[in-house]
Amino acid sequence: MSLRPQPARWFEVLVMREDLTAALDVLARSRRVELESHGETRAPLLTPEAREMLETFGALEDRFGRYWPTPKAHKPDERTEPQLMLELALSRLQDWAAAARDPVDRLDVLIRQRDDLHLLEALFRDSKGPLPDFEQLSRAGPMLNTCLYQLAADRWPETLPGGVITHRFVTPEHTFLLAVGLPDEVHELEQQLRMDKAQAVHLPDDTPASATEAAALTQQRLRQTEAEIADIENTLEVLHERYDIADAIADAQFVRWYVDNVPELSS
Repeated sequence: MSLRPQPARWFEVLVMREDLTAALDVLARSRRVELESHGETRAPLLTPEAREMLETFGALEDRFGRYWPTPKAHKPDERTEPQLMLELALSRLQDWAAAARDPVDRLDVLIRQRDDLHLLEALFRDSKGPLPDFEQLSRAGPMLNTCLYQLAADRWPETLPGGVITHRFVTPEHTFLLAVGLPDEVHELEQQLRMDKAQAVHLPDDTPASATEAAALTQQRLRQTEAEIADIENTLEVLHERYDIADAIADAQFVRWYVDNVPELSS
């Protein structure tokens, strides 16, 4: 049995079905009510088709949500039937996704590239002690593999494969592990590093041998990468406006809240 810090006041709300979502929106915004239902006859809030649409929305959100704008909710008196609201919102989001898929795929690559370049810049600029010839290391294959990882919380691997040569590089903000060895043993080490939340850092094949030259080239590539990221983000902003997805996201999220939090109501 739960305890309430304040006495509860019970009330009933009777509205036309087409006004239900607007009424629930107002009640939800108040943050002062708990919804319950009563009666023996129930009316499902959404059809099975609408629930499938919510699953589709969830998949779109997982893939593209990090690039979506802040949701822009309608006023409560602009709310309509949940299923129609969801259909319209999902249609706009799917149209946006079709137009944005290629830019987003490219943006994923560029953001990862930017992260790697930031780490390489710190390594070349701030590492304590001499650095190896990365140009030679990047061409160690096929008999040998090379990997570079930024360690999480400076966590050095507990065990190392016997044939792998490792070296630790420390900067004021990061600790790096460089490993060279037979492909199978390096792969074994990489599995352990990923379990320890270490981050792989891509080492370009044309990395100069000199740390000073490597840092300068990395800074140049970083500027180019950031410029391309800005161009794609501008492209996505145009697509956001063209398909008006800030409203669509808000509507789909509202319907999901509606389904998750509103009990089946008396018909």
